[in-house]
Amino acid sequence: MPLQITPKNISIRAGEAQAFQAAGAAGTVTWSIQPHNGRIDPNGVYRAPILVLRNANVIVQAHDETQFDAANVALDPGWFWLHLVGLYWLAWATVLLAVLLGRWDLLCPNCRPADLPPQTIIFGEGEGNVKPMSTAHEIQRAATKPRAKACQEDGTPGTSSLIALIAVAGALGGLIHGASSFAIFAGNRAFQSSWTWWYVLRPVVGAAVALVVYLVLRSGFGGDLALTGADCLKTAGFAGLIGMFAEPATLKLKDIFNTMFTPREDPRK
Repeated sequence: MPLQITPKNISIRAGEAQAFQAAGAAGTVTWSIQPHNGRIDPNGVYRAPILVLRNANVIVQAHDETQFDAANVALDPGWFWLHLVGLYWLAWATVLLAVLLGRWDLLCPNCRPADLPPQTIIFGEGEGNVKPMSTAHEIQRAATKPRAKACQEDGTPGTSSLIALIAVAGALGGLIHGASSFAIFAGNRAFQSSWTWWYVLRPVVGAAVALVVYLVLRSGFGGDLALTGADCLKTAGFAGLIGMFAEPATLKLKDIFNTMFTPREDPRK
């Protein structure tokens, strides 16, 4: 009976072990691996390296006095990328929540002018002289106080604040979508490392698509989403939804583009 190794083809993750059996050996079996990625003991137990950054194959070889056989081990880097992407999501969530909760006044400044101090009529110093209850110094300081740079002349937040708010909310929406998908696939042990960049770019894509959709709508191809007063919450919610559903939003943008620039009878269709 010829020498045969079992199993012949397997796939394992970093740090996992697999025992091989050599049937039909005519003498003592000597085990070896090529390349030297991991280790195998004299009993035929192969242990993968602790860190696997990319897909790799290891050939497990068995020799007796006259015979030879080999098996293939595919090293799956999913374990490493699984934990790296998990930490990546936690970092993104921490940064976005810190910006939204700690810097909301910068993203959505209160551009409405402050109410003037109450006035009272003082008699006995002329005909109904009107003087504010606050001091003259306070009145002068309030009148000469410059408007916040984040506010425009019409009382709406500036362009930089608007873009930052939409980008942060869109990234948060992309984070929710990507993290939910990642948790499902990781829980089902179906995570594939080839999809790592899809997960990494979800917040970036969410922010970019939210900005483009918002600009398209504000340019007149949809409803007017003016950012005034309490509309910051409406705008942030809208951008978050676009970030969560970036793919359907992109398809809608394609429909708008085809309607505007592609003739109905274009033979290139």
